[in-house]
Parts: sequence; C-alpha cells; structure tokens
Amino acid sequence: MKNKLQRGVTLCSTVLLFGTTITVPVIAETTVEFSSTSNSTSAVSSSLPPISQVSETVQETTDESVPEEPSVEEVETSETADVKESETSTTDRRNAVAATLTAEIKNINPEAGSYDVIIKATSPSGIKEVKVPVWQAANQSDIKWYVAQKQADGTYKVHVENKYHAYHTGEYQTHVYAYATDNSYKALSLPKTTVTFAASEITGSISNQTAQTFDVTLTVRGNASGVKKVEVPIWSKPDQSDIKWYQATKKSDTVYTVRMETKNHNYNKGDYTVHAYLTNHDGTKASISLGKVSMTPAQSTDSFDIVTQGFSNSAGTYQVVIKNLAITGGIKKVQVPVWQANNQNDIKWYDAVKQADGSYIANIDLKNHKGHVGQYANHVYVTKNNGEKIAKSAPAPKFTATGTLTVDDSNQNKVKLTLKLDAPASSIKAVYFPTWSEVGGQDDIEWLKGSKSGSTWTATVDIAKHKSLGKYTTHVYMEMPDGSKTVIANNGKFEIKKGTLSAEIKNINSEVGSYDVIIKASSPIGIKEIKVPVWQAANQSDIKWYVAQKQADGTYKVHVDCQNHGNHAGVYATHVYAYAQDNSFQAISLPTTTLAVTTSKISGSISNQTAQTFDVTLTVRANASGVKKVEVPIWSKADQSDIKWYQATKQSGTTYTVRMDAKNHNYNSGNYTVHAYLTNNDGTKVSTSLGKVAMTNVPSKPLPNPVVYSQLDVSGSIGFGTFASTGCVPTSTAMVLRSMGINVTPYSVGLYMHSIGQYNTMVAGASGLAVTSAVAHYGGKTTLLNSYDAVKNFLDAGYSVIAMVAYPYTFYGSTHAVVLHGMSGGNVYVTDPYGGRVTGWHSLRDVWNNRSSDGYDLNAGSAFIGVNYK
Repeated sequence: MKNKLQRGVTLCSTVLLFGTTITVPVIAETTVEFSSTSNSTSAVSSSLPPISQVSETVQETTDESVPEEPSVEEVETSETADVKESETSTTDRRNAVAATLTAEIKNINPEAGSYDVIIKATSPSGIKEVKVPVWQAANQSDIKWYVAQKQADGTYKVHVENKYHAYHTGEYQTHVYAYATDNSYKALSLPKTTVTFAASEITGSISNQTAQTFDVTLTVRGNASGVKKVEVPIWSKPDQSDIKWYQATKKSDTVYTVRMETKNHNYNKGDYTVHAYLTNHDGTKASISLGKVSMTPAQSTDSFDIVTQGFSNSAGTYQVVIKNLAITGGIKKVQVPVWQANNQNDIKWYDAVKQADGSYIANIDLKNHKGHVGQYANHVYVTKNNGEKIAKSAPAPKFTATGTLTVDDSNQNKVKLTLKLDAPASSIKAVYFPTWSEVGGQDDIEWLKGSKSGSTWTATVDIAKHKSLGKYTTHVYMEMPDGSKTVIANNGKFEIKKGTLSAEIKNINSEVGSYDVIIKASSPIGIKEIKVPVWQAANQSDIKWYVAQKQADGTYKVHVDCQNHGNHAGVYATHVYAYAQDNSFQAISLPTTTLAVTTSKISGSISNQTAQTFDVTLTVRANASGVKKVEVPIWSKADQSDIKWYQATKQSGTTYTVRMDAKNHNYNSGNYTVHAYLTNNDGTKVSTSLGKVAMTNVPSKPLPNPVVYSQLDVSGSIGFGTFASTGCVPTSTAMVLRSMGINVTPYSVGLYMHSIGQYNTMVAGASGLAVTSAVAHYGGKTTLLNSYDAVKNFLDAGYSVIAMVAYPYTFYGSTHAVVLHGMSGGNVYVTDPYGGRVTGWHSLRDVWNNRSSDGYDLNAGSAFIGVNYK
C-alpha cells in the first residue's frame, strides 16, 4: 500500500540523501510516494537530479540521535494517519546516518588549466561509483562527468583539465555524487575554482647533427584554443633565398620534431638560422629563435672538376663532364640531376658514364625536360663505395627560343605573318599567331596555328573573319611538348583600311521608266550589303531602298523601275551605300537620271487550272498617270453570250490576278478565250490576248433542292395498283426533274414508266430502269453509283440521288424510293415521298448500308441512281 502526500507551491525543499541535507527546488503540485515496506532512504529516487537543481550550499546533519526502525504495526498504523513532513525527514536521516561524503579541491594549476578533486565516501552497503560533474559555461554546454578513480588510501580522485571544457577560462563548478551499491546516492557541491591560462610557449633544442642534417626538437604549449600547427623556417643565406618552412611532426601532446637536410638548401655550407613558430587555432602565435647551427664539415681530401661542353641551342643538347676525380675509398656511381622548372617538375637524374680516361660524362637532352627553354640547373653527386655522397653544383647553359616576325599587309584581305624561329627542335610542338583588332579589345582574337617550312613559320590572317577595320596586333607563342607556351614576339602591328566603291547608271529606258545601277565595291573584311536609295519626289515621299544583287562577275546590280516610285516622270536621284561586315560603310551619289514614263504594258499567264476554274496572273506597267483599272474579259461561246468582265485584284505594285469560274459561264465546256486590259488614269489603254484555255470536263451545275411531292396526295390507280401505295419511284423522280425546271408531275411520270412496262405491269411498283429511262426521256442525265464514296462525291458536287432503300427507311418487308440531296458532315438530307415519313437528316453510311437488294430495284445496275443536267 502507498500513501500520497500532496504538496503545494514552494520555493525550495530540504531533502535528506545519505544523511546529507541538500536544498533543491520543488515543482508545484508534485506527488511524492513513500513505500510502507522500505526504509526512508530507498524512498528517495535513485535517478540523477539535474545539476542545475543542486545548491552550492551543503549542510551536514548534526543530529546524532537515530530513532529506532518502526515495527510493522507502526508502519501499518502510519498508513492511515496523516504523514507529517518532519516525520518523513526523521525517518530518512535515521536510515542513512552511517553514510559519509566529503571532498576537497587540490593541486590547482591556473596556468595549465587543471586541478584535482579528492573525495572520501562511505556507505553501509558499500560505494558503487563516484561521479564528478564539472562545467564552466552558465548553460552547462561544456559539462563533463568525470568518473573518480579509487586510490590506494581508500579515497577517490578526479583530475580536471580545461581541454575537456572547450579550454574555457573563469570559475568552474564542481559537484560530487557518491552512489551506494543499492543505487541510493549522496551529493555535495564544492567551492568554485578559478582557471586561467598563461600565454602560449615554445622551446626547443638542436640535436643529432651530421654533415648534412640535424634535428630540431620542440616543446610547445598552446592556449585554450589548442595548437593548430608548428613550423620551423630554416635558411643559410642572408637574403633567405634558400629558406624552407618545415612542418613539424607531432610526437606527443607537447613535443614536435623537424629534421633539416642541406639538400633542401642547395647543399649550402655555413651557419643555418633556425626559428620556430607555434600557431594556435584562434590565430595567435608564439615563436622562438634557436640561433645558428654551423654546417661546415671537416675538410675533405676528395675532389673533382665539372665542365659543361658541346652546347647546341638548335639541337637542345649539351654534356656535363666530371673529371680529375680524387675520391678516397672508390666511386660507386656518379649522377647528374638536371632541371629547368623552378618546381623541378622536369627534373631528370642522369647516370654519368665512365670514360676510358677515368672521367664521367652525362649527355643532357632538352627533350627529357619537357622541351623547356630557359636557364638550366645541374648538380653532380658522386657516391662513394661506402655510401657517402659528395655533391657539387655545376655550371649549366641557357636554352633560348627567339624569332623575327614580319607582317605583309599589302593584301588587305589576307595579311601574311612570317616568323623566322631560332629554338631547340625538341622544344617546338607548335607555333601560334594570336591576332586581334583594336576595336572591341580582344573580342575577335583568333589563334592562328602556323605552318612550318624549315625554321620559318607562317600564318595568314583572314580579315573577313574579324569584321573590323583599323589597327591590328599579332603576337607569337611557341608551344612546348608539355603544352606550356612561351612568348617569341609581341611586336606585330598592321592596319586595315577601307575598301573601294564605284558605280554607274546603265540601260536607261526613259519611255518605260527604268534603268540599272552597276556597282563595284570591296572591303578587306568583306561586303555585307549594298543598298541603293532612289527617289523622284522632292520630299522623297516615293523613295525606295533597293538591295543590290551580286552578279557572277563580282559586281552588284539594282534595276530601278518607276512603278516603285508612283510611276513618276521626271528627274531621279540615285545614291549608293556599301556596308562592310563591321557595319562601317562608304557612300557615293550618282548623276541624276530623267525618265519620261510614257509607255504602258500588260502581260500575263494562266495557272492553277482545275475542271471548273483557272487563275490569270497579270504584270502591268502604267504610264506616269498610274493604273486606273485592270479588266479581264473571258468567254466560251463564239457569240460571246457567256462573256464576263472580271475586275482584276491588285496583289503588289505591278501584279494583278483574276480567278475564272465556269459557274459564271453556265458551266460551259470548251475553249475559254482570255483577254486583259490596262486602263491608265489618263484614259489611255493597252491590252493583250492570253489565248484560249481548254475546259473540256466542266462539271454540270448543281441541282436545286428537290421539289417536295407526296405520293399520298395522288388519287387513282395506274396499272393494277393505286398510286398512293405504289408511287414512290415516279414521285421521287418527279421531285428531282421538277427541281431541274422540267414540267412534270408524279402522275405524268408514273404514266410514262407504265407505258414502258416498268411500273405496275409485272409487279406492283416501279423498277430501277423506270428511273433511268424516265430521266433520259425528260432531258436529264443519270449516273449509277455503286459505292459509298461514289454516292458521297456525287452529293458533295451538289447533285441529287434517287435511292432504293429497305427497312428502317420503309415498312418492314418492303422496299422504297427516296431522294437524297445535300450533305452536312457525314449526314445526308432525305426527302421521303410517302408523306415525309422519314424526311430529315440521316447518316449517309446508314442509308447506304440499308440499300435495297431486290432484283427489280437493281435492274438498272445500282440501287442508288444519281441525277443531274444532261
């Protein structure tokens, strides 16, 4: 069973842990539960409270009296009684009185940022673990929970180091938690500890010196940010020309080392200056001078001489000769490292070859050094049999690449560049002539690759590609085998001047009103366009800018026509503008030209002929008064009874068109005569005959909508059947014939069909032959339509179709005749002679699919019979 104690809001509460009183905040309305079967110590939560809740003030219990543990009966009785806070505290203290916890801070080293925490802790059940949380930041962002180590004397110890706390300086907070084996714990807070840091420090010494090396050992201490790097600059020359910054190698937290080698300093002898620099992560530095180290080896009796010979700049070769060798202990090998690049990326170690006279020779070839030109460096290393090396710097030649550039701009369109090159053959991969115009900076630069002939390299500048006049610059670069380039010449200069322009007027036709302008123009960068403005009106209201066309002979031509200038007669002005590719231009004015413009002219042609139409295209030239109208009379009858005067439509300044349609000529077939007339504003006329156009297959004119009749309106009988029940075929035929203007009635057509034995003679009703015979008898024409497409095309042409159909376009079990006329999409308009029963729009495909298959209906050859004019 458990009792629950409700607590109100308080600022803090005193809790006894392991007999130690610690002040902690209490959360409002917190329920604290106490077990009736355990002592008060175990009733305290064993979970670790937040550090921020632990007060710095720790009060040790002074009451030495410990009440007796209550009996079971007493505990049970207490379950039903009100529990007082003082009684709870007493019970807690009584059960934890045997536990102790003390601690102190020792060995504070403010400069190193460290201190020790010494802890004494006991518990009747034994100590399980001691933890020490330490932090400096107010928000505990640098907190570390140290685990104390038990010492030989029974105490516990923690060593606090600022490196675990982001190297923070200032006041450090230290708490101690001692955990018993039953997971209960006791805690206390120690006084704050102030940690500061001394400045960064670096010290060092020189050791292990040999003839060519020595070691630098450094002891460093960084600041709170920690060590970023340690560097050791060493040099032997007063001007520091051989300085090298060695990056020290870390051996431990505070020890760094560097090994100096004279090979990094051109094997110089003398005093070597040694400095050392410590750089912290925050950028601060500390440094020290370790003085000078003398690198003057004992006098050696070994000697040799070095000679450079056989230098050839063009071949790119020379020899290094090592002679007069006096080497104790014998020679193992002789090597000659050679390079030109400052970073030695082209270095090659040659093995010198021993000669009969005891000397050694190394053959140096520039091709082994990426073809580089410039000052070369040679060293010689003699390795003795005992492994000792003797080094000397040897004289070395300088390979050069020079040239003389000449520019020939006598041809302003194609400028020739010539370079006479003196360079090692193995250095030359290619030669380039970068060339650009002064206009626009280097936006038109072109790297011209040279062509070789012996030692001469040439390139041609195509000025048209640069599209600029004026001053030009050319440099010359030699590309070496590794792709690097060196400047050979930078003094190429030339100037491109404007071209030429001339023009003359030819082929003047004053009466017609035309002339030609012939132009000669050139530019080093090419002609982009030539324009010729021409006008007659003083205010230039009739100006036209002609674009000249280039001719086969290289000249340019413009044809001036007065029709482009309102057919004006009088004095014409002509200018010429020649534009270069850079849009610069030259301009000239030509002498004036007088045009009378008295002649008119008209010509034409026939095109786009179909069965029913053709086009007439006319080119007209008016006189100075201008065009009033253009007419085209067309006819097909010899007596011109079907003549029509078409008014031509203007398409452009000189072009007019007409479309002839046979419907305007009663759909006549035959030869159509075509004339054309131009009438000027002053009343003068010119004409032309375009001959005859054969129109032999002109379609018949479309039929009007059928006249509507109903067989039910006709009384009486013909043959052995009543007209109302059998007269669908004569009624349908009469509807079509009547629309053609033929004066018939359903009954009169029925009488004719009966007279030829095709209606109400052998069977009730009329046959297909009744239709074809009656239409022919009354002056019409029939066409048998045996496919869906044939029916559709016939209807699309505007004609009518008499269709023999079956159900559902008539009563089931019978056939019927209807009239089809007019299409809309895929639908046809059906006129039903049986009182309009199925009259209306229907799918032509459906009507076709339900055509009659009766032999009597088909005796003309088809169930669908087209009707049009004869």
